[in-house]
Amino acid sequence: MLHRLGSVVVVAAAGVVSLSGCTTLPEAARQELIRAHQAYEQGELGAAESGAGKVIGAYPHAREIGEAYYVRGLARARQGRTSEAETDFREAIKRSQRRDLRGRAGTSLGMVLQERGEFGKAASSYEGAMANLEAGEVQATAMYNLGVCRQREGQWSEARGAFESFLRKYPSSAEAAQAHRRAAWPHEHFAIQCGVFGEAGNARRMLEQLRRENLQAYVEAHGGERLGGASAVRVGRFRDYGAAARALPMVKRVVADAYIVP
Repeated sequence: MLHRLGSVVVVAAAGVVSLSGCTTLPEAARQELIRAHQAYEQGELGAAESGAGKVIGAYPHAREIGEAYYVRGLARARQGRTSEAETDFREAIKRSQRRDLRGRAGTSLGMVLQERGEFGKAASSYEGAMANLEAGEVQATAMYNLGVCRQREGQWSEARGAFESFLRKYPSSAEAAQAHRRAAWPHEHFAIQCGVFGEAGNARRMLEQLRRENLQAYVEAHGGERLGGASAVRVGRFRDYGAAARALPMVKRVVADAYIVP
């Protein structure tokens, strides 16, 4: 299961706490960590953070301490405390003896970094996570987000390859349509999309509206989504994603639902 963190998602803790077999935690601490995991799944973030923190404080060298750091990191991420969450995810990766948990923690760390606009670091985290993940929803998320981060770094060829790999492995995933759209983007720049129109007159009216506001708007064929002869009204050709993000609020004052493409 995945949870939203701003515009990205955070991997849930389902299946993370695995305390059967060999353990260095006493029974009371084992139960504390299980309760913290359950609290997180139920949305009781303060209780999850507190419970996992107690285990970390009392048994910092336990074999299962990676699980505790990960649960606390998830709880902190969902509270918007991403710097603290980042620290916990890094500790989970370093401390955990379980490959699957290192993969989950690496994916969640990538999401925190991606949310902050640190796309190169996020991509590295996703790549490390993918090496530790079996096929499934979490690996699919890491693969798709790797493509997004490569694109936002302006690494167009690498991004296209990442999306194509994702689509070969997960053609029916929830992100497949977006991956197709991103892989089909024919340019090596970003733009702000204001509307897609089947009628040329509607596209022309929006174009004129934008230009009256001194915005560098233009119309071009809308490709990659199989909409026939549709025309896209866009603003700008930005070589840098950050520049597009800075320009977006100005465009949104004219077209409230404008967004950056690809």
